[in-house]
Amino acid sequence: MVLCELENFLYNKVSNILHEKGSISPDMALRISRAFDTSPELWMRLQESYNFGMPPIIHMNGGRYRKFVYPRNSLYLIFKIA
Repeated sequence: MVLCELENFLYNKVSNILHEKGSISPDMALRISRAFDTSPELWMRLQESYNFGMPPIIHMNGGRYRKFVYPRNSLYLIFKIA
Protein backbone atom coordinates (compact mmCIF):
# COMPACT_ATOMS: atom_id res chain seq x y z
CA MET A 1 0.00 0.00 0.00
CA VAL A 2 1.33 3.40 -0.95
CA LEU A 3 -0.10 4.97 2.21
CA CYS A 4 1.95 2.59 4.35
CA GLU A 5 5.12 3.63 2.54
CA LEU A 6 4.36 7.37 2.77
CA GLU A 7 3.93 7.66 6.51
CA ASN A 8 5.49 4.47 7.84
CA PHE A 9 2.08 3.02 8.75
CA LEU A 10 1.75 -0.54 9.83
CA TYR A 11 0.04 -2.39 7.00
CA ASN A 12 -2.26 -4.35 9.31
CA LYS A 13 -3.56 -1.17 11.01
CA VAL A 14 -4.49 0.41 7.69
CA SER A 15 -5.96 -2.86 6.46
CA ASN A 16 -8.10 -3.18 9.60
CA ILE A 17 -9.50 0.33 9.09
CA LEU A 18 -10.30 -0.36 5.44
CA HIS A 19 -12.01 -3.66 6.28
CA GLU A 20 -14.06 -2.22 9.18
CA LYS A 21 -12.13 -4.15 11.82
CA GLY A 22 -10.47 -1.08 13.33
CA SER A 23 -11.08 2.61 13.71
CA ILE A 24 -9.09 5.80 13.22
CA SER A 25 -7.35 6.77 16.47
CA PRO A 26 -6.14 10.33 17.14
CA ASP A 27 -2.58 9.22 16.33
CA MET A 28 -3.70 7.61 13.08
CA ALA A 29 -5.73 10.74 12.20
CA LEU A 30 -2.58 12.83 12.61
CA ARG A 31 -0.56 10.50 10.37
CA ILE A 32 -3.27 10.33 7.70
CA SER A 33 -3.63 14.11 7.74
CA ARG A 34 0.10 14.49 7.09
CA ALA A 35 -0.03 12.00 4.22
CA PHE A 36 -2.98 13.75 2.52
CA ASP A 37 -2.27 17.35 3.60
CA THR A 38 -5.54 17.66 5.53
CA SER A 39 -6.40 18.26 9.17
CA PRO A 40 -6.54 15.53 11.84
CA GLU A 41 -9.96 16.91 12.82
CA LEU A 42 -11.32 15.95 9.41
CA TRP A 43 -10.37 12.30 9.94
CA MET A 44 -11.72 12.24 13.50
CA ARG A 45 -15.03 13.73 12.30
CA LEU A 46 -15.22 11.14 9.53
CA GLN A 47 -14.65 8.37 12.08
CA GLU A 48 -17.29 9.85 14.38
CA SER A 49 -19.79 10.13 11.52
CA TYR A 50 -19.11 6.54 10.60
CA ASN A 51 -19.53 5.39 14.22
CA PHE A 52 -22.91 7.08 14.61
CA GLY A 53 -24.17 6.61 11.06
CA MET A 54 -23.58 2.93 10.46
CA PRO A 55 -25.77 0.23 11.92
CA PRO A 56 -24.08 -2.47 13.95
CA ILE A 57 -22.67 -5.60 12.37
CA ILE A 58 -24.91 -8.66 12.59
CA HIS A 59 -23.39 -12.15 12.50
CA MET A 60 -25.63 -14.78 10.93
CA ASN A 61 -25.24 -17.82 8.70
CA GLY A 62 -21.47 -17.61 9.01
CA GLY A 63 -21.28 -14.11 7.53
CA ARG A 64 -21.17 -10.48 8.63
CA TYR A 65 -24.09 -8.21 7.69
CA ARG A 66 -25.40 -4.70 8.33
CA LYS A 67 -29.13 -4.15 8.80
CA PHE A 68 -30.56 -0.81 7.63
CA VAL A 69 -34.03 -0.03 8.97
CA TYR A 70 -36.34 2.57 7.45
CA PRO A 71 -38.93 3.31 10.15
CA ARG A 72 -41.30 5.24 7.90
CA ASN A 73 -42.55 2.07 6.18
CA SER A 74 -40.94 -0.61 8.39
CA LEU A 75 -38.75 -1.67 5.50
CA TYR A 76 -35.34 -3.10 6.26
CA LEU A 77 -32.45 -4.18 4.10
CA ILE A 78 -29.61 -6.49 5.05
CA PHE A 79 -26.27 -6.17 3.25
CA LYS A 80 -23.50 -8.70 3.45
CA ILE A 81 -20.06 -7.30 4.31
CA ALA A 82 -17.24 -8.78 2.27
